Amino acid sequence: MKFTFKILALFFIITIPMFFAAVVWQANRYNSLDKEIAQLEKDQEQWVNASKRLIAGGASYMSAERIEIAAKRMKLVKIPPENIIQVQIYQENNR
Repeated sequence: MKFTFKILALFFIITIPMFFAAVVWQANRYNSLDKEIAQLEKDQEQWVNASKRLIAGGASYMSAERIEIAAKRMKLVKIPPENIIQVQIYQENNR
């Protein structure tokens, strides 16, 4: 009886501190992942806002006059029609 009590006491003496160490380790992992998620959310918000600004900036080039002004400003040249190749792809209906 004393032998089993000693083994059981030794078991609890060893496992309880290990349990608390595992809880602390898991809490540390959770906090570091929480910080990483918060940073990723900030980055995502910045990307979304930048994308919105780009879309809004592109919307200003909808009229022909604005396109010509922007083309002159960016020193773009018009491609002659003989240098344009059009490719048409037709999809067959598999029935």
